[in-house]
Amino acid sequence: MTEFDMIRKILLLPLLAWSTAFAEMPDWFDPNESTRQNAEGAKSDGANPTEATVGLIGAGEDPAHSVQAVIQAYDTCDAVYESVKAAAGSDPTRAADLVQAASASNSCPCVGENIWAAARLEDRVRLEHRRVPVEIFSLCGCSGAAAQAAATAVPDQADRILSAALNANRRPGGVVDSLGQIGGALGPVGAEGGVLSRKPESQCDQDVDPSDTFDATAVWQPGSVDPSSIPTTLTHQCDEDEDDEDNDSDKTGEVQIEQYVSDGYDRALVIHNGTRSTVDLADENYQVELYFPGEKETGRRISLSGEVPPDGVYVVAGEQSGSAWKQRANLVVPSVLMQPAEAVVLRRGLNDSGCDCARVTVAGTLNGLGTDAEEWREEKEGEQRGEVKLKNADSIGQVRPDEVAQSSWVPPLGAVPQTLARIDSACVNDVNERDEFMNAASYWTAGDARGGNFNPDCAAMSNDVLIAEYAAQTVEDSDNAWRMVELYNNTGAPVDLGEQGYVLEVYAEGERDPKSATVLKGKVDNGGRYLVTTDRAPSTLKDQARLVADELAVPKVDAVVLRRLAVRTSNQCEVEVASALRTLPNVPIPLRPISTRPLSGNPDPEDLPIDPNRGGEIASPN
Repeated sequence: MTEFDMIRKILLLPLLAWSTAFAEMPDWFDPNESTRQNAEGAKSDGANPTEATVGLIGAGEDPAHSVQAVIQAYDTCDAVYESVKAAAGSDPTRAADLVQAASASNSCPCVGENIWAAARLEDRVRLEHRRVPVEIFSLCGCSGAAAQAAATAVPDQADRILSAALNANRRPGGVVDSLGQIGGALGPVGAEGGVLSRKPESQCDQDVDPSDTFDATAVWQPGSVDPSSIPTTLTHQCDEDEDDEDNDSDKTGEVQIEQYVSDGYDRALVIHNGTRSTVDLADENYQVELYFPGEKETGRRISLSGEVPPDGVYVVAGEQSGSAWKQRANLVVPSVLMQPAEAVVLRRGLNDSGCDCARVTVAGTLNGLGTDAEEWREEKEGEQRGEVKLKNADSIGQVRPDEVAQSSWVPPLGAVPQTLARIDSACVNDVNERDEFMNAASYWTAGDARGGNFNPDCAAMSNDVLIAEYAAQTVEDSDNAWRMVELYNNTGAPVDLGEQGYVLEVYAEGERDPKSATVLKGKVDNGGRYLVTTDRAPSTLKDQARLVADELAVPKVDAVVLRRLAVRTSNQCEVEVASALRTLPNVPIPLRPISTRPLSGNPDPEDLPIDPNRGGEIASPN
C-alpha cells in the first residue's frame, strides 16, 4: 500500500463507517483504492456509468472527482452524459460545478458526431475536426454533453449550467507559475503545516513545470500568515537590464504565486503582479487550476477577475476562511474549490477559443431543457438584442396563486414577529416567486434580526445577488411592523446594484402585482452584504442599513422579489480572441494530432454527407 493509500484510508474510513450505516457499499468499492481505481473497478464489475457515479458519491467521494474518474474509466461520450446527469440528480446544488469538472478533462471522449446522438433534436450540431493547430472539438463535445445532462437533471439551473460550461471552455494557456506536483499524493503543504510563503531570495524563481518533483524547501518556507500584514505592493527586481538604454520592456517580472494557505478553514492564494503594467486578470484569462489527489487531469478551475496594479498583490480566499482573510481578499470563492490540492497552477492566456464551443454548449443546454427550450431561447435572444427588461434574481415568499381567493389567502410572510435566514447550502437563486413557499423548506431556517447569518457553503457561485435574510418585528403604537431584508453578494465579484439595475419588489395583501418597487443603489463587494430596512427599525439596525425603504413597512407581506435588468453586457468571443492574440507571441500553442476515435451514435439517415475538410455547422431538422 502506498503512502497516499494509507493517508486516504485513514481519512476515509470514519466517513465510510458512518455512511454504511445508511447505505450499502457497492461490492466493487475498496476504501484502500483511489477514486479512479474504484471507477475502474465498477466498470470491471459490470456497473454502468450511472451506477458507478452514484456508488462513488454514496461512498463519500467528492461528486466532481467522481464524475471525472468515471469519464476517465469508461472513456465514452455516453459516460459523460450519464455520469453528470446522475451526479447532478444526487446533488442539484453542484450542477454547475459538475459541468465544469466534465468540461475540464484534457482527454474528453466526445468528438464531432456525438454532440451528440441525442442532440439531433431541436438544435442539431454537426461538427468535424478542422485541420488547424489547435484541436478543440473534443472539449466542445464534453461541454455539450455535460450541459445537456445537467440541464436534463436540473432544468431550473440552465443559466448557471451554461455559464459554467462556457467558463470551462475558456481553456487557459501557458503555465505562469506552479506549486506542488501534478499527480502527487501529499500536496504542497502536506509536510509543511498548511502555509507556504516564497523565500526572499527566490522571489523571481517561477516554476513553469507543474509535473516536476516538488521540493518545498527550495523556494518556499513554512510559517503562519496574518492577512492584515500582507502589503498591498511588493517590489521584485527580476530580469531588468538597467544598462540597456533602449530597453522598452514593460516588465520587471511576471505575475506569480507569493503565498499559499491551506490551514484549517483558512484557504487563500496570494498572487503578485511583478510587471510594470496594470494586469486585467479576466481580459488576459488568468486562471488557477487545482488537482485532485493522484490525478493528472484538472480537478478544479478558478477564473480570476479584477485589475492588479504594477507590483500589486491580489488575494483569493475561500468563503469559509476567517473574516480577516475575507476582508483582505480581492476575490472570494466557495471553499470547496480550494480544498487541499496536490498542485496549484497559475495559467494565462488561451490555448483554445471558447467561441467555437459556445454554440455546441448552447445546443446541448437547449436539448436538455426539452419543451422549455424555445422559451429560454427567446428570452436569451431578447437579452442579446439589448432589450431592456427585468429578470428575477431571487425571491422569498409566494405570490398568491390564481386558484386561491384573495379573501382566503394567508400571506407566507405575514406573521409578525418572524425571522428567516437562508441556510448555508442554499446558494441557488429562487427565481420563481410564484412557487410554493414553506418556512420549513430547505432554503430557510429561523434566524434572528441582526443580519449576517448567511455564510455560504457552495461549490459554485450564484448568478446574481441573493436574499440572505428577512425579518419582521412588531412596532409599538403601530399596526405595521418594521422589516429588514439583507442581500448577499455570492457572485465572486463586486456588484454595482444601481449600474446593473437591481430592484426590490414587495407583494402584499394577496395582490398579483407588486405593491412597490424600490431601486437599489450602491456597490457591494464580493462576499459583502446590503441591508434594507424601514424607518421604525431599531437605530442599531438602521446604522448598518444601506437603504431605508418604508415600502417594506406594509401589513401582510406575500413575497419579496429581487429583480435586475437583463441586457447584453459584452461580447465574449471578442474578449477571447483578443486574449489569444495577446498570448500567441509568448506562449506557443502546441500541435495536437487529430483524434482518430471512431464515431458513435446513430446519425439521421436523411442527413446529407458532410465534407470532412469543411468546418462544422449548426443545423436544424426544420
